[in-house]
Amino acid sequence: MGVLIKDLANELNIDLKELNALINKLEIKIKKNPTYGAEIKETKDFINIFINLHNINFKAEPNKVIEFFKNNIKKTKNYKNLNESKLNKIISDIQLLLENPEKFKNKIEQQEFYSVFNSRENLEKLQKAKNKMNIQTNFPHLLKFNEKFEKQTNQTNTVELKNTKKININIKNLKNIKNLQNFEINLNNDIYVLTGNNGIGKSTLLAALGQLVNKNSLSQEFQGNMFDDSIIHYNLTDDNNSVTFFYKKFKKSTQTKRWQAYSENEEEINLEKLNGFIESGIEGERLNKFTKEQRQKILEEVEKLNIDLIIKEEKLTNYFKKITDKNYKFFIYKSKSVNKDVIIYEIENKYLPEFTLSTGEYFILQILHQLIKKINTSSPSLVILDEIELALNPKLQIKFLKFLKEEYCKQHNTTFLIATQSISFIDNVNKVSLMRNINGEVKIFNNFKGKIIKTYLGENKTVYDKMIIVEDILAKIFIENLIEDISSQYLFIIFPYGGKDQISKHFKEEQILSLFANNIMIIYDGDVERELIDKIKRNLKEKLEIDIIRNTIKEIEKEIKSITEKDKKNKALETFENIKEEYIIKGINTAFLPILNIEEYIINLIKEENFQFIEKIHSIIKNSTFFDIKDRLNFQNDKKIIFNNFVKELSKNSFNNEYEIKNKLVNIIINLNKENYQFNELKERIENFLQN
Repeated sequence: MGVLIKDLANELNIDLKELNALINKLEIKIKKNPTYGAEIKETKDFINIFINLHNINFKAEPNKVIEFFKNNIKKTKNYKNLNESKLNKIISDIQLLLENPEKFKNKIEQQEFYSVFNSRENLEKLQKAKNKMNIQTNFPHLLKFNEKFEKQTNQTNTVELKNTKKININIKNLKNIKNLQNFEINLNNDIYVLTGNNGIGKSTLLAALGQLVNKNSLSQEFQGNMFDDSIIHYNLTDDNNSVTFFYKKFKKSTQTKRWQAYSENEEEINLEKLNGFIESGIEGERLNKFTKEQRQKILEEVEKLNIDLIIKEEKLTNYFKKITDKNYKFFIYKSKSVNKDVIIYEIENKYLPEFTLSTGEYFILQILHQLIKKINTSSPSLVILDEIELALNPKLQIKFLKFLKEEYCKQHNTTFLIATQSISFIDNVNKVSLMRNINGEVKIFNNFKGKIIKTYLGENKTVYDKMIIVEDILAKIFIENLIEDISSQYLFIIFPYGGKDQISKHFKEEQILSLFANNIMIIYDGDVERELIDKIKRNLKEKLEIDIIRNTIKEIEKEIKSITEKDKKNKALETFENIKEEYIIKGINTAFLPILNIEEYIINLIKEENFQFIEKIHSIIKNSTFFDIKDRLNFQNDKKIIFNNFVKELSKNSFNNEYEIKNKLVNIIINLNKENYQFNELKERIENFLQN
């Protein structure tokens, strides 16, 4: 059932013809009810009528309008999708419209025009947004403003970058870089490696260069008000010309804080982006393309696919085989359930989606797909890869590098810039630059050899003494924060490598064990330990009728060893060891996080409205409150979606980007558990591992 149009007209004292004219003008679909007459079914259509009541004559008092709105919106189709906070905001807007139409119009101009239209980079997108919002019909008072904006955009200079041969960049006051002068890269179809210790600004430099190939790189990476005095200067040259411009976080024409390019004369310019793309180890596509819910839908969809109707991706298939030696056949189809392109592959007459590959293979596939899709060989291209070692083991690193050098760079007019601390890249690339940061002053030393780089980074034998493997980025952040006070004493790296199965699959290889066993520590999420314990208890109960009381691996082993009946004890120990081997790799130091799941832990703190947690959150956010943000969350969603939405809300209402927010949230967890023996026990285990 919806809202009857005749009821709407009667209750608000509107002429029925006039109401129907407004409905037609707004292009609202109505449903013909054979018994009661025409009705409005969609929630958004019902709201649209009330937002536009000022365009027709209605004689009801404002209070009666609001009362009718509140009582009847519940009858519409998608009402349940509105949380209480969003509904109250809509009611507040309608009330303002009824009581003070001029003030309402000003609010629309600020909230709708600036946030929706000024965020677009060109007229084509502006026009699409305008059509989508039906601005000409709904908000005629914005037309002049839009025309003025279009005129300004038409007058803005457009600078082409596609024939660039050389890039020079200077950076002032951007995150941990106070001053960086004259970093240069030639687009000469070669591979450049940038290396240096953690936290010195490599990712910041790459994000600034990434703006040339992705117009959203700066806005995605550097959000908030802490970049008001940041400035990035670029000088690009081709065979005949040179162009100089700079970016700062202020757009003069609209007086808004957004990243904008300016000429040397400080006039706003539009830049036609350079061919290429940037891929980040933290925020890129390699690990975050689909949510858990989307993956499940795709798995169900793939089972029903008619593969004969999908074209095989020959180039992707051939490239992948050259790097991995795997004979997978790849296909791409448009998923109806998630509205995205999905790559599937054939293995032993089965078809599986891309995300079922190992982490390293998945990364290779994503990069190859982007190279095929985004690289135009007619002009120079730049591909920027950050923290490449997070996804690839040393063997795959070397094969991937060989493919780029021998099969790709020159043939496709493409230059690669790779930020890494991997010895595989440092030893096998000629153009290696070492980056140092002393109190914000950054120096870059070019043409260093692998031996010198390795000496600077640590031992002359290897870049790292120790390696800690974790499941994902959040776990990496957790360990970094847990051991922050001791980490500077040791030379180690933390790898987010994927879930338990992916880690187990790779590190059980004998070659890996023989080479690195003593230098590797694996730390799984706490839910893996819980799964292991439950499986041990269940098997001992079912097979040997043994009820285990204890709740840690060590205590369960002690409890089994205390069994007096020798035969039963031996069988129980055998069962215990067999199951443990499925989770814990022999010869590798293995531990578990002291909480089951970081996202879930944070969500529980939000739900419980933990006082200390709220206090810490209020020290981060500036323009909202914890309770406002909580109201905007939908707790029916998957936990990863809830957590990511919470992070986005905190980022929008603070001076921190999303990665910094995750860091702060994890730090809060650790501070709340300073006296927790499990936290301290894990810290002690990690320190012992790093010392020995």
